[in-house]
Amino acid sequence: MTTTLRTATVRLTASALILFAMAFATSTASAQKWQKNIRLEPGDIIVSVNGQNINCSHDFVDAVNNSGPKMQFTIIDCRTGNYTTMTTWLRNNGFRFGVHVKDHWNGGVRITNVMPNSAATACTVNSFISSNGNGGAAAACKYEAD
Repeated sequence: MTTTLRTATVRLTASALILFAMAFATSTASAQKWQKNIRLEPGDIIVSVNGQNINCSHDFVDAVNNSGPKMQFTIIDCRTGNYTTMTTWLRNNGFRFGVHVKDHWNGGVRITNVMPNSAATACTVNSFISSNGNGGAAAACKYEAD
């Protein structure tokens, strides 16, 4: 009876590992597919740079100017409402980051333009937090006329 019990335990453990491996492979593939589709676009809201909360365009300009060559920032993606943390390497060619921004009514800065071939077009996604369709973050993205 002890042998049967040990065999059952091994089978359960093997099944659990197989299920975990399948779930991990699926979530990794989904994350990789998702990461390829994300990019900064007008309407996105930058809420932090290098861990510093951004409340207005002055905060944003200071944070970018005081950043080292590698900058991490968090946005609210206005197409999905997801919070996304990204990293980019800043440039010293006149457009250090390469976005135009406007103060957002709910804090942060709303991107109004992304310069082609700028650091803003060469970002790597670090993580994201899904809004789960509740619209909370997306509601904060209410588009404002320029």
